[in-house]
Amino acid sequence: MSSLLQNKKIILASHNPGKIKEFQYLLEPLQIKLVPLDTPEHEAPEETGKTFQENALIKARHAAHQHKDSFVLADDSGLEIEALDNQPGVYTGRWYKKAGGIVQIAKQLETDLQNFPNKKARFVCVLCLYHPNDTYEFFEGYIQGEMVFPPRGDNIPVLLQDLGSSKLHSQSSRTYQYAAAARSIFPAHILNYHSYSFGYDPIFQPLGHEQTFAQMSAEEKQTLSHRAKAVAKLIKAYQV
Repeated sequence: MSSLLQNKKIILASHNPGKIKEFQYLLEPLQIKLVPLDTPEHEAPEETGKTFQENALIKARHAAHQHKDSFVLADDSGLEIEALDNQPGVYTGRWYKKAGGIVQIAKQLETDLQNFPNKKARFVCVLCLYHPNDTYEFFEGYIQGEMVFPPRGDNIPVLLQDLGSSKLHSQSSRTYQYAAAARSIFPAHILNYHSYSFGYDPIFQPLGHEQTFAQMSAEEKQTLSHRAKAVAKLIKAYQV
């Protein structure tokens, strides 16, 4: 099946290595030339939007002004927790960065939700495809689920188990209790955002599943994820 975008160059407005890799995989059916953004990360625009659509457009338009003859694809995505009035929403990345990583954000959210039986949440992804003629369109994807604690999957206890520590051997142990031990063993760059799949994955369990995103294989997650669902709509719109 061919694509209306076949062989066209599309600039992906992202510096996130994990996101770039995922988009390259998901967009294969369009047979496009996906090119990561080549500008320094510090030149990224400020995300001042109040919605995912507004932020996706800000990023797409900014990159499009630097690549006037190319299509640009940008996304904005985040986590909405029902009991917290759909927060963190567009501030998902900022909450994570401010907390300092999966250990800290898990502790923070478990505390915030301790008096709420409702742990429902969803991941949201909004894609903005910006055209060379300054028109644009949006594609949205969602995955429903719930917040689970402690973090499960590609997280600190798994790494510490490899060191043979009996104290840290149980996956059911509260991950954040061992944050100090982890920091004493691993350098900072090992414990950063990109070390553990995507930010909140170890504490998000999709509806109808018994594993968190971080426990799933890349292939399984990519069939379920909010980003995959948004990309599927984009592919449907341009396949012929």
